[in-house]
Amino acid sequence: MSPRCYRNANSRHRLVLTVISRICFLLSICLIFGALHLFVAPFPRRFFCTDQSLRYLIPPGSTVPYAVCAPLGVALATILIFWFEVLRGPNSNDINNNINGDNTASAQNYRHQRRRHRWSNCMIWLYYFCLGCSATELLTVSAKLALGRHRPYFLEACKPDPDILGDLCNSSVPYPVSICRPTMSKWEFKDAQMSFPSGHTSYSLFVVVFLAGYLHMKLGGCPAARFGTQLFLILIGLCVGYSRVSDYKHHWSDVLGGVALGAGVAAAALHSAMSALTAAAAQSLSVSGCNGDAAAGSAEIDEEQLDVECSGEVDDDLVVSGPPRRIRLRDQAVIDARIRLIETTATLMTKLGWLLGMLRLWWLLSNKLTVATATDWFKWLSYT
Repeated sequence: MSPRCYRNANSRHRLVLTVISRICFLLSICLIFGALHLFVAPFPRRFFCTDQSLRYLIPPGSTVPYAVCAPLGVALATILIFWFEVLRGPNSNDINNNINGDNTASAQNYRHQRRRHRWSNCMIWLYYFCLGCSATELLTVSAKLALGRHRPYFLEACKPDPDILGDLCNSSVPYPVSICRPTMSKWEFKDAQMSFPSGHTSYSLFVVVFLAGYLHMKLGGCPAARFGTQLFLILIGLCVGYSRVSDYKHHWSDVLGGVALGAGVAAAALHSAMSALTAAAAQSLSVSGCNGDAAAGSAEIDEEQLDVECSGEVDDDLVVSGPPRRIRLRDQAVIDARIRLIETTATLMTKLGWLLGMLRLWWLLSNKLTVATATDWFKWLSYT
């Protein structure tokens, strides 16, 4: 077997192993947070029987059920990524477009490489989206179990034993969860002790921030459409969080924690996806150069130098003058990817801060901004 054929076969084997290992990794994360949810009990946090924030009635349902929120987010992300990466193809802002723009191979090989890059980029984006969803769920469930914060309807779900509590509870004594005699199922009562952070909010904010960052890179030619789409997505994610407070399913701080968790995981997933795309583009350019498709005809590297780079055999009589062209293209792609990631993160944080500031101003104006309401508002912010 020739060295080039061996390299191609080895690359295919590595690709298969990479796909299998990533699928197994995603399944392992799902199994971990599933096992945590089923077999681990939340932290037995004590409560005060006079705590007014825990005295709401048990809500009949949710405005946005998780059975609707989760599939809708996955479907929306899959459709958008498939549209921009496969159907629409790479645009001028895509990493691989810069690489293919300097390709001097035949038109047939060029079209084949573009199709391969499209599907490769689509799979990378979908993988990191699924990885971010799994990581968000794992972090959310872990925090819920570790903190064991009570939901706003906990006292109604708890139904303390009157023989232990007595007719009048002591407001200065924190009571243990063991005095509860719930009439609901054990799973529902367990859920009543898993308030922080909000799972609906963390998942929704991950989806909308991830898609907002993705569209920021794909809708570069139309700033108005890009801003409107990003604002609409973020508003949807925040409205899901608001519904959790209005349904008396969560405290406001639970929703705020879900916002921070979901947005943080989305930023990490975007950064990882961009790094993976840059590495895949550089590797694809290197392999195409070894096959003689990309670097042939360059003024700075000839066929003899290309064979030496691909086979690994070094000839003492051969002197390479200057870096190969594919190395320079790879470094430029890395720099461009990092610059775009920094710009995307800064833009999204600015828009999110502007939106939260406008909502804060609307809340103050709706309460006529009196001294009493402003004082109550600061107390509300400082309350935990």
